[in-house]
Amino acid sequence: MEIIKIGSDSLKISLCTKEANEYKLDKIDNELMKNSFLKLLLKVKESISYKAIGEKIVAEIFSGKDGGCEIFVSRVEVTESMYKEKTTEEAVKKPKQLSTIYSFDNVDKLLMAINRLHNIRYSGTSSAYYDEEKDKYYILLEDVSSKDIRYAFMNEYARYIRGSLSSLIKEHCKCICKRDAVKKLSNLL
Repeated sequence: MEIIKIGSDSLKISLCTKEANEYKLDKIDNELMKNSFLKLLLKVKESISYKAIGEKIVAEIFSGKDGGCEIFVSRVEVTESMYKEKTTEEAVKKPKQLSTIYSFDNVDKLLMAINRLHNIRYSGTSSAYYDEEKDKYYILLEDVSSKDIRYAFMNEYARYIRGSLSSLIKEHCKCICKRDAVKKLSNLL
């Protein structure tokens, strides 16, 4: 066994094949592996006075081709901010909505896509914008993933745009319909 101190809270333990088998660190059973690892840490404590038992630690085990292994052990300092309790208001707060944006070359394609969204009963938040400079139309859909198969047809009419650009579009483009664009614009076609 070779033990190298990396810092005051970290070390590297190298075990040959025989030692790795002795400590049973190759077993999948979590409880057996945990007990074996504690025995190993006791041995390390005796060798170099590394005090990790009873403290929060992180260990990474890398198996070698020869059956041996290298183990990197680090003590973790637990701070209050790591386990900050959520207030009641934060716990009840809705998760951030997923925003999906599609760009259209013309208003006809926008209206056809909106009509199809209406036909599949899309009920999420939607808004439509027009970029006069680029002569493009945009629809912003909330709680829609571009990977959702139900919305695959959108790629027939539009190009997917990253949702992170929604603020930019809202700021620099002309708003056609701020709320319920699918519902309000679906009867124009």
